[in-house]
Amino acid sequence: MSDSEEIVLSQKTWIKSMEAIEKDGFREGFEAGRDKNFQIGFDIGFKNGFELCHDRALQATKKLMSEKLTAMYESPNENCVICSMENEDEMMQLSLEDIIEKQKLSIVQS
Repeated sequence: MSDSEEIVLSQKTWIKSMEAIEKDGFREGFEAGRDKNFQIGFDIGFKNGFELCHDRALQATKKLMSEKLTAMYESPNENCVICSMENEDEMMQLSLEDIIEKQKLSIVQS
């Protein structure tokens, strides 16, 4: 093989190697850019979704608590010993231990 043939062969090998490197570089750059844009989009969507869900959860919790508190004050709990007492004097005559014991019995019987 002559020197000129070796040079031509070397140039062809070099060109093919460079084409492969360029394609790999383009592919890697494209994937990196796509991944970065996906991550940015995900981060924005996650933040917006979290804020929306958090606000709705707070609203639902406030509504539920309001309903529960309203129901609790409108109708006394039949299982609550203190709620079932007729007047404050009756409650004041009992010790805390007596009230706790009565509450335990009330829960067991219900």
